[in-house]
Amino acid sequence: VPLVGRSGLLGELHDNIFCDVACGQGKLLGNTFCISYSGLLCQFNEKRVLEKWIDLKVALANCICASEGFIFCGCANGTVRVFHAHNLHYLADLPKPHHQGVDVAGQETRGLVLFHEHVTYPDTIALAFDPSHHWLSCVYKDHSVYVWDVKNTGQVGKVWSDLFHSSFVWNVEVYPEFEDNSGCLPPGSFLTCSSDNTIRFWNLENGAQTDVWKNIYSHNLLKVLYVENNTQLLPERGENTNYLDVKSGVRVLQVSPNGRHLASGDRAGNLRIHELRCMEEVMKVEAHDSEVLCLQYSKPETGASLLASASRDRLIHVLNVEKNYKLEQTLDDHSSAITAVKFAGNGDIQMISCGADKSIYFRSAQKVGGGISFVRTHHVAEKTTLYDMDIDITQKYVAVACQDRNVRVYNTVSGKQKWCYKSSQGEEGCPLKVQLDPSGTFLATSCSDKSIFIIEFRSGECVAKVFGHSEVITGIKFTFDCKHLITVSGDSCIFIWHLSPEITTCMKQHLIELAPPCILTNGKLPMWAKRLLGEADNLDGAPFGSRVSYQPQGRWAERADKEPIKTMLGADLNDFSPLKSDSLQDVELEPQNLDRLLLEVRKAFALDLPPERGPPPSGSGLHASGRSRGRCQQAGPPFSYSSPPPQPWSFLPTALCNLPADEPSLISEAEAEATDLDENFQQSDSLPQTPEQEKLLRHHFASLAGTPPEGNARAG
Repeated sequence: VPLVGRSGLLGELHDNIFCDVACGQGKLLGNTFCISYSGLLCQFNEKRVLEKWIDLKVALANCICASEGFIFCGCANGTVRVFHAHNLHYLADLPKPHHQGVDVAGQETRGLVLFHEHVTYPDTIALAFDPSHHWLSCVYKDHSVYVWDVKNTGQVGKVWSDLFHSSFVWNVEVYPEFEDNSGCLPPGSFLTCSSDNTIRFWNLENGAQTDVWKNIYSHNLLKVLYVENNTQLLPERGENTNYLDVKSGVRVLQVSPNGRHLASGDRAGNLRIHELRCMEEVMKVEAHDSEVLCLQYSKPETGASLLASASRDRLIHVLNVEKNYKLEQTLDDHSSAITAVKFAGNGDIQMISCGADKSIYFRSAQKVGGGISFVRTHHVAEKTTLYDMDIDITQKYVAVACQDRNVRVYNTVSGKQKWCYKSSQGEEGCPLKVQLDPSGTFLATSCSDKSIFIIEFRSGECVAKVFGHSEVITGIKFTFDCKHLITVSGDSCIFIWHLSPEITTCMKQHLIELAPPCILTNGKLPMWAKRLLGEADNLDGAPFGSRVSYQPQGRWAERADKEPIKTMLGADLNDFSPLKSDSLQDVELEPQNLDRLLLEVRKAFALDLPPERGPPPSGSGLHASGRSRGRCQQAGPPFSYSSPPPQPWSFLPTALCNLPADEPSLISEAEAEATDLDENFQQSDSLPQTPEQEKLLRHHFASLAGTPPEGNARAG
């Protein structure tokens, strides 16, 4: 039912446009306070008559908040004026927030700076008052938030503040960890980039190293890197503004394996290299004619130090990092926008790329005249657009997010399809981003319907679904400690999801299986792998083989010493979503899944073997870090795949067992791999094909398949 209002009697102020309203409190309950864009504060009595008005003497006013004793007015340039509620007498101005372009890591952040001359401050756009604590919360135009203690208006203090991105967040990267704290950033750091032309460094941990980076503006934000010193953080908002059409801001970023360099690509096609020790730009290259969509550094175990840059202009540039980012090769195989490029290999180096032309190209490197040249080895043509891909820790499989709502997994050597399963349980939304956890156990996908799914990588079983972003999710990453999932979105928000203990324990257990006690030829495992394996506390004193005493925690990690099978009880789905799971009550487990599970358990009892849960992980010495160029020597019996995937939506009792140490393998890893390469995999033609959902994807991602602008030559 529409509300029927009555006009206020404005008198000579009838030409003003009011932008916010607040009702009086206490003795002034019948009064109404309004504020206009031109900066007029008006008070209407119970008879709708304009009783008082005051000129705020500001260029622009945006918001108003009323309490029993005060009236707060949010204005341009970070101004918040405070008036007495009973007589509208001016009392004070709140302190200014940070100025635009502030260096949160600078010397000025050691003490609160109240005012700067010749600088601009973000406009105040929203206010809220907490009468129990006398706290006033202020939201500014650059999406920063401040909480002020206004109990004494003559001495206002800051309770808390934080600075966030002011526009689309496009990408997120987790900073690697190193021994003896040799990294440029403290452990647990991650980076994000945005259309506001900034790269921001974050850290959620507390420790001695993070204390060095502490500042007065944010406990989580370490540094704001303003690209090209552009401090115009937020463009003027208009009703018809389409931020996807604005060709500004940083589109993608990538941290080098040694943690010293940061590569970033913007929406104009420029490639930049920043030195993270001094946070300075050391190189800028006009690499592409269109926005850079993906960057990738090669890992040390490949034997080369390369950077690949791919763009909407259909070109891939391969740069030699050791030769000051010298151009080694330009590839023009794709006929449309390139959505992902990855390096793979142990000892040798491969490059895999996919794009909106529905093609996946597998390439191998060859040394030519002191340089490196990539030659195509396989070409896979699909029937749907490919949005993203990721490679597992073993470097054997690449997972590709497809527009038909499927995730397809290919062998990196043969290019043949290994698995194909749904990326979501609903009929709406296709996967736009795909990311494997550090152990290669679970796969996270972000769909166009703004939901996130966590899937068991080998079986395709859905473990959890979470949601909360209000716009399309543009980036997704697991942290190295396997405890959190970070997502970024077009709503300018960064979400940190806490993974359940069962999922974390399963990742750690799988990592132990992939990294058995071994002697590395070039040193130790990386810091994040040692933390998962329980070695971080005694890095120097304990022998390398002492990891066998580590006992993982949680039901998933319990060993069956006497009985061949243990059961794992259920977990609450509320661990995976900030919202209640009432909407999931109607989801039931399919009966055939439970019957199949019981049949597998009976077979396991009969054969004294664990039920089949997919191929066992390699025991050929693959380790967690991938930093060794040599081979690991296995120091114990072969591991079995002891952590089965949980059932979708509900953790039912599931078989959890291990192969006896003296039980010989039925099929060796080499024979299993050879069987994989020769097998004629079934294609997913029998899966139902859905429309391309043009309305949603055209708004966000359909432009990837568009024809590049004229003049974008496909140079060889």
